[in-house]
Amino acid sequence: MAGWLATAALWAAVTVRFRQRSTRQDWGLLVMFTGMAVGFTLARPEIAQFIDVPEMALPSLLKRCTAMLGAVGVALYMSAVAGRRGWTHITATVTVICLLIVTHFAGAYRWAETDVFFADPARFTLSNPGVWAGWAHFLLWYLYVAFVTLALATTCIAVLIQVTGVLRTQLGVFALGAIWCAVSPVYALAGIAGLIPYDLDVDRTFLLMPSILLLVIGMGWQAIHRGRASGRAWWLYTRLRGLWRMLVQAQPEVVLNVEGGPWRVRLHRRVVECLDAMRQLSAYLPEGTFATGRVDADTAALRLRESLIARKTGDKARDISAGAPAAAGEDIPKEATWLVSVWWAWKRLERSLGPV
Repeated sequence: MAGWLATAALWAAVTVRFRQRSTRQDWGLLVMFTGMAVGFTLARPEIAQFIDVPEMALPSLLKRCTAMLGAVGVALYMSAVAGRRGWTHITATVTVICLLIVTHFAGAYRWAETDVFFADPARFTLSNPGVWAGWAHFLLWYLYVAFVTLALATTCIAVLIQVTGVLRTQLGVFALGAIWCAVSPVYALAGIAGLIPYDLDVDRTFLLMPSILLLVIGMGWQAIHRGRASGRAWWLYTRLRGLWRMLVQAQPEVVLNVEGGPWRVRLHRRVVECLDAMRQLSAYLPEGTFATGRVDADTAALRLRESLIARKTGDKARDISAGAPAAAGEDIPKEATWLVSVWWAWKRLERSLGPV
């Protein structure tokens, strides 16, 4: 189940990344996730059986080569983040791919997976040329995976300490995923050397799959952040409907002749319309009402009620030149939250004093 989940997440990441190819970083992430997605797909037993050639273990070779393609993507991404060209990393990756192919056909195909090599006591019979090919093959594979993932983590950490906000969090998630992934080759190499027991399922389930998911989450972190902000804007926009309707019925001229747009834009427009209406209605209150700045929601609701009553009874509005009372927060969501609290205070007044 975990394998299919990680594979599906990788292909989803490829689909998303295919639409974002404007920078070298975008291309790096696309190549990285494509290589990893193809590699994980080839690692599925049912897929491996379908493309296997007897006694050649081609799925294992193809899986490692596509993973090395992913390493090319990592090199592209790291070089773009660090402001370098990155051709050295790419050349090294291509060289490792060629050496993996050579060592595979030289004898490493006899041990398709790490657990098979680990379970064969003959792996320490170094007089056999095929054993040398196996050792070279697995050492190349795991040492390079460790090198790439640790280099990715190092680059992300070096950049994240210089940035703030969403990008800092994204690079932190990337670094965590890369470090977690780097534990896998260390675990495998220790197993092959006979230092600890090795279990391929443990490696895939507890090291590779979680690290892949972290990398995918890191890739989409900014999109997740934007989605969360959009969802919050929609929620606040919806909760402001009651206050907004009441205010624009009293002051219809505040409505902006613009419709649609992202939820954050709609929320901004609704907040501006509410505040404009409240400002105009404040002209019916005694002069100096807002001299001390923004009041609490209960007081604001009471003053709003008084201004509506004064307007309804025919009191004359005074000239006002000052803007709306001091902002409740530093951004639109905080301002909207304050307006929602005013609306709830208004509803409480209606229950206790009756409608205006």
